[in-house]
Amino acid sequence: MTIFSYGIEFIKEHLADEPLSAYINILFISLNASFQWVLLTFAVISVTSVYIACRVANINAFKGLILYVLLSYYFYTFNCMRQMTADAVLLIGYAILTTNNYTKFKKVIIYCLVVALSAQIHKSAYIALIIAPIYYFDIKLSYKMFLVIIFGTLIAGALPETIQLVQALSKIIGTYAVPEKYGFRLTVSPSKIAMTLFYMYLYKKS
Repeated sequence: MTIFSYGIEFIKEHLADEPLSAYINILFISLNASFQWVLLTFAVISVTSVYIACRVANINAFKGLILYVLLSYYFYTFNCMRQMTADAVLLIGYAILTTNNYTKFKKVIIYCLVVALSAQIHKSAYIALIIAPIYYFDIKLSYKMFLVIIFGTLIAGALPETIQLVQALSKIIGTYAVPEKYGFRLTVSPSKIAMTLFYMYLYKKS
C-alpha cells in the first residue's frame, strides 16, 4: 500500500525489476482505482496458481485450496503481497517436477521458466532456482541435515553481525520505504518460528 501511495514514477523506479507487480499497480493507479483492486488482483493470481498447481500434481484442488487457507498462507498474501503471490506461482513449478509427463531435463527447463515468471512479481523467487540442480542431479538431503540447516540459518539470521550486514547491503541497493517516515524493525518473530516448526512436524509425520 505504501508503494502504491507513492505513485507511478516511484513504482517505475523501484519495481523496475519486478515488471508484473509494477504493471498491476500502475494499471489501477492510472484507472484512479483504490489499492483494494491491487490486493484483489494478487489474491486472484495466488488462488488460481494454487488451483493450477493442484491440477498439475493430480492433487484434489479443493483440499489443496483448503490447506492453503487453513495453514494461513492465503492470509499472508494480504501482508507480504508480492512475496506470497510469487510463492503461489512457484507452486506450479514444484508441481511440474512431480509429474511423469516430461523428461527430467524438460521438467527442469519448464520449472526454471516458472521461476522466471514468478520473479516478475517478486525477485526473491530467483532463490528457488537452487531446486533445479538439486532435482536434476537427485541430491538427497537427510531430515537431520535439513534441521541443522534450518536452525543454523535461524540462529545466524538473529545475530547482530548478520543484521548489520543486512543494513549495510540495504544502503547499497536501496529500500522501498523512507526510514525517517515509516521506520523499520529488525526482530525475530517467535510466532513464525513456532508455525514453521509445526509445519515441519506435520511434514515429518505425513
